[in-house]
Formats: sequence, C-alpha cells, structure tokens
Amino acid sequence: MSHRFALLLVLGALLGAGLAVLSRSGSGLALAQAASAGCKEVGWIAEVRKAPPQAYLRVADAAKGCACPGGKCSNVAKNQRLFANETMFSGGGKITFKSVVTGVPNLTCIVSPKSRNVIYPQVPTRPSERAVLRVVGGATSCQVERGDVKTAKNAVFVIHNTRLTVHPMIDPVFGMKAVGKRSLIQVKKGRVRVGSKAVARNQQVVVLDNGTSVGVVTTLKLDPALRPGLCALTPELRLTDVRTASGAHPGGNPIGLAPDRDGNLWFTDDATPAIGRYNIATGKITYPQSGGLRPDSIPRFIVADTNGAIWFTDAGATPAIGMINPKTQTIVEYNLPPESVPWNPAYDPVHKVVWFTDQRQPTGAIGAFDPKTKAITEYTDGLIPGSHPEGLVVDARGNVWFTDDNGPRPAIGVLDGATHVIHEYESGLVAGSLPRGITIDPAGNVWFADERTIDNSKRNAPGDGLIGMIRTTDPKHRIVEYAVAENGGNRHSIPEGLTWYRGYVWFTDDGATKAIGRIDPATGAITESSKNLLADSQPIGIVVANNVLWFTDRKRDAPKIGRLTAKPSC
Repeated sequence: MSHRFALLLVLGALLGAGLAVLSRSGSGLALAQAASAGCKEVGWIAEVRKAPPQAYLRVADAAKGCACPGGKCSNVAKNQRLFANETMFSGGGKITFKSVVTGVPNLTCIVSPKSRNVIYPQVPTRPSERAVLRVVGGATSCQVERGDVKTAKNAVFVIHNTRLTVHPMIDPVFGMKAVGKRSLIQVKKGRVRVGSKAVARNQQVVVLDNGTSVGVVTTLKLDPALRPGLCALTPELRLTDVRTASGAHPGGNPIGLAPDRDGNLWFTDDATPAIGRYNIATGKITYPQSGGLRPDSIPRFIVADTNGAIWFTDAGATPAIGMINPKTQTIVEYNLPPESVPWNPAYDPVHKVVWFTDQRQPTGAIGAFDPKTKAITEYTDGLIPGSHPEGLVVDARGNVWFTDDNGPRPAIGVLDGATHVIHEYESGLVAGSLPRGITIDPAGNVWFADERTIDNSKRNAPGDGLIGMIRTTDPKHRIVEYAVAENGGNRHSIPEGLTWYRGYVWFTDDGATKAIGRIDPATGAITESSKNLLADSQPIGIVVANNVLWFTDRKRDAPKIGRLTAKPSC
C-alpha cells in the first residue's frame, strides 16, 4: 500500500473526572500518572513509518507539549506516549496506535492515508457507554477487545453523525471511511451496531446524507483504503507440517519441548515412557538409549539451559531430575526424595541452578538442583497451605515465578532468588482460577494460562479459560486476566503451554476447539487457528526453535509435532 498521506489525530479530553489510565511501559502495561498538569496518557504509538512532510505532536491550544522522558513528546515515534487533548500530525507516514483505558474495551487502530480522527472525544453517551473515536475524514481500521475481565462499558465510535456501538463481549475488526457526506462501514470480524442496524462478519453498510440514512447491509467488498488495515488486524495463523513424525511411538504422549543447539527438538513422552528427539530437518523421531528411562518413569516437562544441556522432571516411582547431553545423546537422572512429585523445570542462568516445582503432599515446594555439586534443596517458607505449584519461569534477576492451582486459594508466586523467601499473590485472579502454564516476555512481564472451567468440581467440564499477566517490577503485584472467548478466541477454551514470539504471547488451546492462539500483550486481543488440527488433537507444549514456533500434539494413537506461521488474512 502507499505510505504517503497526511494524518491529523486530536486526542480529546477523557470522559469523566479521575479516570484511571493504563499505558505502555516497555512492552507491558503500567498505570500512568499525569506527565504534567492537564496531561493524561490515553495510549501510545505502536508502529510508525515516517515519510515527508515531518510529523509532530503538540497539546491543542497550548504553547508546548506534555512532559515525558527525554523531553521529546513532540516526536512521532514508536512507543511514543499519546496524551489527552493532543494533536498529532503524522506527515506522510503510516501509524498504528493503541489505547488501554480502565473500564473501556481496548483499542488498536491503523490509520490510512489522508485521515483525521479524534480519540476519546467529548461526545454525550449513556452511562453504559464510552466514546472512544470520532472519524472526521479518511479511512481508519480498528480492532476492539474487551481487555481484562473488569471491562464493562460499550465502546462508541462516531463517523459523521452515525454512531457505531461495540459491546465489550464482542471482538470486532472493522473499518470506517468518510468521503464527503457519505461513510462506509466494513466488518471483517465480529459485529458492530450502526445506528439501529447490526453489521456482522464479512458485511458492510453505507451511510448517506451525513449520517441520517443507514443503507442496506450487504456482503463485504474490501475498500482499497480499508483493506490493508483490516487484513493486518485479522492475521491468519497457518499451521504447517502438523503430522505424525516418522518413528514416533503410536501410543506416545508428547508433552514438553526443548530445542538443542543443533536444530533438534527434545520432548518428554510420559506414556511410553521415553525422551525423544525430533530432527527438524528430516522430520524423524529417534529415542536415544531406547528412551533412556526406567520402565516406571513418568517424564513430565523439559527445558534447555544456556550451556547446551537439556533438563527434565521425572515424576515416576523414583522421582528425579534428568539431564540430557545432546552431543552424546546420553541421559542421566538424579534421584529426589521419595515423596517428591517434580513437575516443571526452569534453568536459572543467574544462580546457575535448575529450579523445579514439586507437587508433593500436603503442601508443595520449589526445588533447586545444582548441576555442579548435584545438591538438591527445596523451599517452602511462604507457600500457601495446600499449595500445588505448576508452571515455573525465572526472571532476569534470578527470581523464580510460578503458578499455584491450589483449589481453594489459587495464586501466582515468586521465590526471591537471593533470600529464597516465597510470596504468593491472589488478588486479581478471577473466581475459579486454575493458573498452570507460564512464560515471561522481554519486558519482564509474567504471563500464565488459566485453565478455569465453567465448573471446576466436574471432571471434563467445558473450559472457560483466560490468559493472565503480572509484572515482575510492579510493587503492588497486580494481576490482570483476559478471557479467551471474550477477546477474540474460542469458546470453552483451555489454554495450556505458553511462549513469547515476535511481539506476542502464543499458547496452545486444548479446549472444545483445538487450536494454537496468540494474545496481543498490549490490548489482550486474541487470535486462534485450528487449521490442520483434528477434533481429537491435544496440543500442549509450545516452544521457539530456529525462529519457528513448534508444538506437541498428544493425539491418541498418532502423536504429532507441529509448527506454525502467521500472515495477514488477505
């Protein structure tokens, strides 16, 4: 598409006094304070492509802009903060902006050539609504998501005199184009209400006479100005090579995945039991040392360290921490106390130890294995009674974060890497939470999979999953959760494994609709794909290897290894 256009974006005053605002901090979310008197953050620029004439920012009706780090608030640049009542001229570039405001559905918009918009305009609305964008001229495509589970307001968009209303339980991607006294509304995903009419997926409507006459809803024919934004906001997740790997055990149950330095994927198979190696180049699976485990072993999850070794947990009759040497393809196990139930391992490059969650009864523990001395130490001080630790991840400072799906009191916990004192945080988790899988992003935000069901007391109850986040740098340890179904994903989801990849948190979904999904860490927008997965697939582990996403599928009698790419949908 052409990158030459002029854009005027006016950030109007926020509706209502004292509105708390969430803004970007690194690649995560942070509560923002007014940068200077009269300045309130409402979002940020997520992407920008500059071209002459020069773009700039300033506060409307003010001699200078809002204060921000470095004093460069007037620059249009990636990650630049956007303030209320601020004018933005983008010159000849392309811009994507995001807004995350408490109580309002989250917003990502791509503005097309020669457009003008007002964000959070002063437009009268009902108590259950919030005006978020006015399209004054040109074309703008937006994605709207409910965001965290506390969002309740409907989002209202205005183009000419026509109102588009988006319910927070709906997850639409739509475009708005104003030309003279006519406006075009196109919906690529979800649905919106235009005046009194509903416009659903792959539909459009033309509004005439400056918004006074809404036409007939017809089949979508992508407008050239709206097409690039609509396609970019509805990515197609393409599963490729999701097939039974040559040499796999037919009754196997692959769970965890870990890459080595030679382009192989190592995985745990707790049904055979065995440790397998998947050759990415040939697509073949081999089992070093004939699986390398005792017949009563139960290998669970697996991780690579920074020195080339692969580590795994064995929850069998003789619980152990196992080590794989990928070069020699040999496996050694180090026994744990008999009562241990080791689950998830994580390597700590700061303290050079392998941490693991131990689900022993009646209260679990966080264990540490020293590869040099072979010493095993377990820590329990600070755990909630009845703790049942699951997933595990280590942050840049060597602190150990973990999920605890303790039925009565689920929590996200952290073990101080220096003092070994444990703290668990419950506030912010939704009722019935079952936090399990976990990962960390480059900004230090911990993400977790919440496998909540509609009734946790019933076996095989339909899923009602969420993806949650807690920032490692937040002194208040606030937890935010995004419901999968209400942010663009599948109904009855059960998110399992997670990993960070190319700006998104990716996850496996073993719910009613088997899928691989991703969540936008800024807005909570979720996209899922089930292509090439079968109804009885069971995706669980997911990892990045050779800059490609790989996952395990525990499909009964035909276990598979899959990989995935993402491209625009059109």
